Amino acid sequence: QHYGWREVFLVNVPIGIIAIPLLIWQSRANGLLRAPTRTNSRPLDLAGSGLFAGAIVCVLLALTFLGDDPDLISSPLFWGLFAGGLTFLILFIRHEKRTIEPVIDLSLVTRHPFLVVNLYNFAFGACVFGCFTFIPYYASVQYGMSPLESGAVLTPRSLTMIVMSAVTSIFIIRLGYRIPMVLGMSGMILSMLIIGQGWDQLSLGPLALGPFGILAMTVGLSGIAMGLIMPSSNNAALDLLPERVGVIAGLRQFFRQIGGMIGTAAIVVALSLSPDKAAGIRSIYTTLGLLLIVTIPLAFLIPDSAREKRQSSAAAPAPVPRSERAPA
Repeated sequence: QHYGWREVFLVNVPIGIIAIPLLIWQSRANGLLRAPTRTNSRPLDLAGSGLFAGAIVCVLLALTFLGDDPDLISSPLFWGLFAGGLTFLILFIRHEKRTIEPVIDLSLVTRHPFLVVNLYNFAFGACVFGCFTFIPYYASVQYGMSPLESGAVLTPRSLTMIVMSAVTSIFIIRLGYRIPMVLGMSGMILSMLIIGQGWDQLSLGPLALGPFGILAMTVGLSGIAMGLIMPSSNNAALDLLPERVGVIAGLRQFFRQIGGMIGTAAIVVALSLSPDKAAGIRSIYTTLGLLLIVTIPLAFLIPDSAREKRQSSAAAPAPVPRSERAPA
């Protein structure tokens, strides 16, 4: 069932009103909320946060309205919201350049190699986070699976991702960051292209797979790909500026979440414009898989500091045993 923004608003806002006071109460009970002891506290960039939030809200509202009514694409409301989002974004950038304590350090957004990392994370969030949110929906409209089957088909992804993430983390210095990132993105692209085919049967030697087996195998492949990507890309970003790990981690998650939100909204709009939902979702997976190819050259532009560490440690002279040292 398709829910509009009004239904989403009416469901989520009351939950938030109830949940936020409970979280504050629980945090105070556990001693997590204390008065700050620092005397050199920095002012919060509320203006910058508000301007950026305004830009995102305008764009998401425009996409949501378009998903509810495709005829709005020619209306002043749709383009006015996009213009409002662009205006808020321009004002946000101007404000961040002038304020003393910006909510986002623009030098860590537009300067190489941070620009490449941010583009990589945005594309990853838009194509992967948004895309795999719709796996249960795809299983339902493409194969007619029940809610139990469409939910169970996600299990292989979680299992393979946990195992592969552990293996990648163990060997990440030996492999470097670039190889797992490229292999993982290649596996992700392959899994999305396979999903986009909508195959009903697949034979692997003596093994014949039906719709559930095909989708479970493909989702498991995406879990392997995620297990390769996440540890390597996360550490590659953090090694760019080790003295500001918190800032880099926040920017990494920020661009992934923004990409995921915009990607999800764009998928909903594309599905709303498609008369055949099954064909529409297949085309979406194929298109996003092809778009994800741009992340592979981006991976080669991200410094592979793990490889550099391995090479420097291998080139370092071995320590001379005490018994072989020359007498003083």
